[in-house]
Amino acid sequence: MKNKQRFASVMLALLLVMNIVFPQSIAFADESNTEDASNLIEVKMDQENSEGLEEVNLMPETTIEVPLEEESDLHNEADSTESELDEKKSETLDQEFKQSPKMNTDGSELNQSGFVDNFSIDPSELKYGERAKITVTFSDKSGDNMKAGDTLTLTLPTELEGFVGSIPLNDESGQSFGSCVVAKTNVVCTFTNKVAELNNIQGNFFFNVQAGRVDEGEIREVPTNLGTNLGYQTVYISNMGGGTEPGVFFYKTGDMQPDNPSEVRWFLNTNLKKEWLGNDIVIKDTLQSGQTLNRDSFNITINGTSTISLEEFHSQEYGEITFTGENYFEVRIYQNKGNQTAFSIAYTSKITEEGKSQDYFNNSFETNYQVLYGELQSETGSHEVENVFSGGGAQGDLPPKGTLRILKHLNNNEKLTLPGVTFKVFSESGTQIGDEYTTNADGIVEVPNLEPGNYYIQEVSAPEFIDFDPNTKVSFTIDKNAKEGIKVPINNNVKTIQVAGMKTWTGDNPANRPKSIVVELFQNDVKLKDVIVTATEDWKYSFPDLAGFDVKGKPYTYSVKEQVVPEGYEATVDGYNIHNTLIAVPVTVNVEGIKTWVDGDSNERPTKIVVELFQDGSSYEEGATMEVTVENDWKYSFTELPKFNSDGKLYIYTVKEKEIPVGYSSSVEGFNITNTLISVPAPIEVEGIKTWEDGNSVNRPTSIVVELHQNGEKIKDVPVTAAKDWKYSFTNLARYDEGGKEFVYTVKEQPVPGYTSTVNGYDITNIKFATVEVEGTKTWKDDELANRPESIVVELHQNGVQLKEITVTVAGDWKYSFKDLAGFDENGVAYKYTVKEQPVPGYTTVIAGYNITNTLLPVTPPVTPPVTPPVTPPVTPPVTPPVTPPVTPPVTPVTPVTPVTPVTPVTPPVLVFPVDPISPLNPVTPVIPETPEIPETLEIPAIPETQAEIHERAFNPDESENKENSSNEVKSINPIATVAKQSKYVNSSNVLPQTGEEQSMTMMMVGFMLMALGSVVFVRRKKSTKSINS
Repeated sequence: MKNKQRFASVMLALLLVMNIVFPQSIAFADESNTEDASNLIEVKMDQENSEGLEEVNLMPETTIEVPLEEESDLHNEADSTESELDEKKSETLDQEFKQSPKMNTDGSELNQSGFVDNFSIDPSELKYGERAKITVTFSDKSGDNMKAGDTLTLTLPTELEGFVGSIPLNDESGQSFGSCVVAKTNVVCTFTNKVAELNNIQGNFFFNVQAGRVDEGEIREVPTNLGTNLGYQTVYISNMGGGTEPGVFFYKTGDMQPDNPSEVRWFLNTNLKKEWLGNDIVIKDTLQSGQTLNRDSFNITINGTSTISLEEFHSQEYGEITFTGENYFEVRIYQNKGNQTAFSIAYTSKITEEGKSQDYFNNSFETNYQVLYGELQSETGSHEVENVFSGGGAQGDLPPKGTLRILKHLNNNEKLTLPGVTFKVFSESGTQIGDEYTTNADGIVEVPNLEPGNYYIQEVSAPEFIDFDPNTKVSFTIDKNAKEGIKVPINNNVKTIQVAGMKTWTGDNPANRPKSIVVELFQNDVKLKDVIVTATEDWKYSFPDLAGFDVKGKPYTYSVKEQVVPEGYEATVDGYNIHNTLIAVPVTVNVEGIKTWVDGDSNERPTKIVVELFQDGSSYEEGATMEVTVENDWKYSFTELPKFNSDGKLYIYTVKEKEIPVGYSSSVEGFNITNTLISVPAPIEVEGIKTWEDGNSVNRPTSIVVELHQNGEKIKDVPVTAAKDWKYSFTNLARYDEGGKEFVYTVKEQPVPGYTSTVNGYDITNIKFATVEVEGTKTWKDDELANRPESIVVELHQNGVQLKEITVTVAGDWKYSFKDLAGFDENGVAYKYTVKEQPVPGYTTVIAGYNITNTLLPVTPPVTPPVTPPVTPPVTPPVTPPVTPPVTPPVTPVTPVTPVTPVTPVTPPVLVFPVDPISPLNPVTPVIPETPEIPETLEIPAIPETQAEIHERAFNPDESENKENSSNEVKSINPIATVAKQSKYVNSSNVLPQTGEEQSMTMMMVGFMLMALGSVVFVRRKKSTKSINS
């Protein structure tokens, strides 16, 4: 039984161990197998290894591997897998990103694991709309534990927008390690199973971003670490703005947008100054290589506000756009529709397969236009837009321990691998290991099963076009402790050649030769570079260190060409030597032309014109002008003009009509001048109205004079009266000056006394203005009382609202004034000013006009305890007489010298004791009869004024205010709560104030009794104290 129990326990334990341990052991086995796929150790050679960036054009439809150089023959045609993105043009960037391959659910996010080694943003200072290149390098730090589905997500700051596209992460043999999808807001790299098969995964990629909008005048600091655990880097984005006034008639520009880098946007902007035109505007536009025109993409913006389609441009008769080739079109804007109107013509071009590898896209133009009364202008030029690229790559270590991998490449670029190169491997002692080893199509050859020790490699043979030294030994070591093999990259360069030549001259004067020329070098008929050649170097030049062959050993063909042959010379090329010969040409030239009138024999045609001659854009000094009349059939000529300058360069002669007649437009074709009568714009009218804001003042003038100014100069005036409702007009005014520039008309009123004038357009408003002064005197009626306050405060009120205040003192003879006060409001209505004195205790206030009189109020004496009437016999002193004999009360009751504060009981004057009285514990405050409140200022309602009286008072404030206040006097009475000082007034009637006699008598008797009782208590206490002391 015991054995069975033991057996069951063992079995149960085994089952438990298998459940827990077995999966882990499987995992350990997998890790062990993975470790067998050892990584390479890269040996640092003298040659600098490239970073392995594969340059890829960012296209939303497909991911395409592009050759690294312009010469595609220099590259191995590595297999690459093109991953499709969304092909629908209407899909937005975010939709493209969402449709990218989904991440394996078991994958890990690597942006916080230290996977990113570093990143750079170049440049870090951008203007709004400019691009920057972001380069990221990464390497596995998980201990070779990367797996399929792992992702690296980089977050872009909102101020930087990514150019959408996909970047393959392939190694040099074309094996895919994953891909990175660039969106406007982020970059997501997803890795394949290749990262689990190899060790030491590392790589890099780059992409472009565009600086977003910031406020005008702002320089914004944008810190970012792309959402990784690296330190922050700062990008500075500025928007310094620019002038709002257009400086040119026409310009062309273009760009590429982050959300659609497969197209280029182009813009033709014309008549930016909104000029009057003398002819149609014509623009000829030609797209260059690498792009095709999208005819359906055209839209035209008018005056920067409204946008119309190509069909609407035709149907609304603005002009016409004609297509005469795949990449060529012509725009014509009709004169009548182009007058004073700015146009911006926008369209796009599609980048072709060939164009994806171009650095720039170019677009040329030619435009012809004529401003009214100006001469015909012709401009040519071009604009280029930089292409958008991205690229990347990854690698891992492949060979197992003891394996040598030789990577043969060209020009220090490991992606330019070289097949067919043979090597031998020797031990340190010189013993050859194996046979010869030749690189495969990928430029790689491996030597397996090498024992630990030191070795060296020697290159035995290479294609004829390769420059190498067979005696060069490349050393390496197989480490006995190494877990992986070793990678040795060996660089070769193709053989180089030099192109050299000389410039010679024949039949000319050396003093007349140009100071320099430019010689261009072409490689297989494609321009490679150029050089400046001068007499200082005896007209010799050279292009050294040129690649003689491509990667397949095919020799390059080089040729030279003089960039611009000087005027008057003929150039020939013999090999790399260039010869210039002066051509025999006439010494002088004639300029002849005719004047044509297109005006239906109008009477407006002048009898003569003056033609001016220009040489190389400057006025020709000798006989620079010529008068042309009907007598010589409107023909003219300038004869025997020099044809070449001192350098042998051909002069360019042009003519111009000196003063174009009013009402005509002028055009020049060659040396012939045509004047066309144009419809003269109708005259204009200036009219306005006069408005008064003065409250219908009786002082308003009966008429005013309005002046008309043309470009700031007075040309006429007109009287304006109430009879015409104060309206005026100037009619039949010229719209343009002789040069076709529009006149600017303004109006101005001749000064009107007592009014300010404002002009709004041609309407004039007059507002009544006047300043008034308020002044007054303070008078005291108090018999020069010594205790009169030292100052008072007078408030000024405007329409009943306090405006300001002033302190009035005896130092200013109690006078005050408020000066420079506005007489009227903005509607011309007169302000009403009044004054008010801040309360002065003990005085009544009377205001007459702006003069203030204060009268001292009679003082109501405080309520005091009743005194012994004259008939009352003197009070008998206490039994023990005090040291001081008792005081006999006076016959006539006298008011105490100092009024007694009600808080403390007062000893009656008739009871004087030799010792201090004891105040009662709870003194009783005598009740003072309430006196009805008297308002601080009694204002008598004023009689409303008429407008005439208001205006009269505004200009004569003293007189009008005195008149007003003589009938409406304002008094202010300020009652006294407590009088601290004895009044000089005496109650001569010996009668107490009649303020409720019965109640007052009763209260006085109670107070008197309390005081007597207090005196008795005091005497007893004093006596008791004295007895104790004795």
